[in-house]
Amino acid sequence: MSPVTEEPLDPLEPTAPEPALCLVPLGTNGFFPSGGRQTMSYLLEGGNVPLLIDLGSGISRLIEPDLAERLAPHDEIHVLLTHYHLDHLIGLSYLPAICREYRVVIHAPGPPLVDGDSTALDRLISPPLFPVPLANLVADLEVVSYAGDTLEVAGLHVRTRRQRHAGGSVGLVFEQQLAFLTDCEAESASVEFARGARVLVHEVWTTDAEVAAGAPRHGHSTLEEVATIARGSGIERLIPVHHRPGRREAELAVFHERLAELAEVEVVPAREGVPILI
Repeated sequence: MSPVTEEPLDPLEPTAPEPALCLVPLGTNGFFPSGGRQTMSYLLEGGNVPLLIDLGSGISRLIEPDLAERLAPHDEIHVLLTHYHLDHLIGLSYLPAICREYRVVIHAPGPPLVDGDSTALDRLISPPLFPVPLANLVADLEVVSYAGDTLEVAGLHVRTRRQRHAGGSVGLVFEQQLAFLTDCEAESASVEFARGARVLVHEVWTTDAEVAAGAPRHGHSTLEEVATIARGSGIERLIPVHHRPGRREAELAVFHERLAELAEVEVVPAREGVPILI
């Protein structure tokens, strides 16, 4: 059985010069916060400026002193959105408390990667839903749309693909090191998309047994399906995320052990606020 790693990890020895990436989970839950876990947001370091992947309630952790210090040396922050569901976007309204004095660049997906576009941000951040319009949210805000199969964000090269999810969502591979696949149904195409990356972040919303018992999937993946993707893609570490609200830590620990057994890879639990070196 492959081990479940509980401590921050040392980086793997690179075979060629490449950015040293560090992923800081800020929110690891799907749908709504529970059990001390916030909804999906991750800080990725290693580019020329900090990068936030999604803006769930987890970005509220950036007011905590040890996490705020990670942003302090910079005057610019980039955001990469995977889709427009509210549990990945509610933290947009928190930016005035976290990033008011920063230049903030939001990279927002459009068709064909997702069915919506960046106008969703304007609708969410404007009266009567919010006191000020999006343009006045922080001191300096830019929204950049993306729709191709590659892009450059915060000095990092990113590959993208559309995933099966209500309205679409975007799978991401950063610098051919880190594959980030959440809010998606498991697909055979994900195996090739993640191949070559060392680390796979993938949602694990439910299990085959829960689905067989009638639990709804809502466009998400099972533990067993994710294990198949991890094993087939050749990744070395698997980080399960987007936990269903109500899952207790003891239950997640059992999930991680089962994933390590089925996927035959090292499983790294995503602890909010704890950096993971990629």
